[in-house]
Amino acid sequence: MLDIQLDMKGAMDRVGAAKDQVPLAMSHTMNRLVYEIAVGDNGSGVLRKETDRKLDKGAERFTLSGFQYRRSTKKDLIAEVVAEYSGGRLAPNGLYKKGGSGANKREYLRTILNGGKVLPPQGTGRKNLLEPVTNVVRLNKHGNFTKKTFTNLRGQAARAGALRPGGDPVLAGTKNKPKLKIAKRGKKKGQPVGKAAKYFWGHPKNREKSDENYGLWERMGRTQKYPYGRKIRKVFQAGRPSRQQKRMVQGTEISNRHFMRNYSKQFLKSFAMAMRTSHRRSRVIDSFNERRKT
Repeated sequence: MLDIQLDMKGAMDRVGAAKDQVPLAMSHTMNRLVYEIAVGDNGSGVLRKETDRKLDKGAERFTLSGFQYRRSTKKDLIAEVVAEYSGGRLAPNGLYKKGGSGANKREYLRTILNGGKVLPPQGTGRKNLLEPVTNVVRLNKHGNFTKKTFTNLRGQAARAGALRPGGDPVLAGTKNKPKLKIAKRGKKKGQPVGKAAKYFWGHPKNREKSDENYGLWERMGRTQKYPYGRKIRKVFQAGRPSRQQKRMVQGTEISNRHFMRNYSKQFLKSFAMAMRTSHRRSRVIDSFNERRKT
């Protein structure tokens, strides 16, 4: 994400006799700037703030933690800002720890930074995208639905359908324990009584079997008289295998701009730090040599 070339010789020419401290000063400069870009104090990194600002209702903490960095040393003057897509963690010392599952949990961050085609998450077994209808599904403060929300609604539809495979029965009982009940007397003797399940999965009857109409639906206004409800509404759409997304955050440009804008100022601070370190080390060595002589 960040590709910077620094002029080591030019820096040494500027500082003259103290050129032996330039590698340390450069390493400290690079480390400080990549830290400011990727993470920042209290999570105030440049990329994290910009991503949180660009996404509607802000970004999830897991999304922002995808911006990570690797430190340089005075013997290895390479520092990196990376966008981590798999859900793992790149430690500042360069050691990488994989995420909990094999799936690329943060793959969506790639399309936020670069744009392109959004696909279903890897490792979930889903072939289509799962898209909530925002004015129907309860979302969190960032505008996302939780796995628990979908699992609960989908589970109700699955439990109801399991009572009559391939059918759509009228049920009694509770939403968690639906049961098929047959009338023993009256006009509906021998017929199912109760209400249809509140949620069902698939294409509604009397509607076109299109990608737009495939998903999880809710029956509204169910009664004994109208067991299938007076109307239905879509809760989750699950028919599209992919969708296009525009680029939302210009990560590379933002990173380069921050680095070049702050490099000179930070180098002077880092060089002063390197000189203080050098002077303290020299005094310690001189003191040690004096004690040895005595």
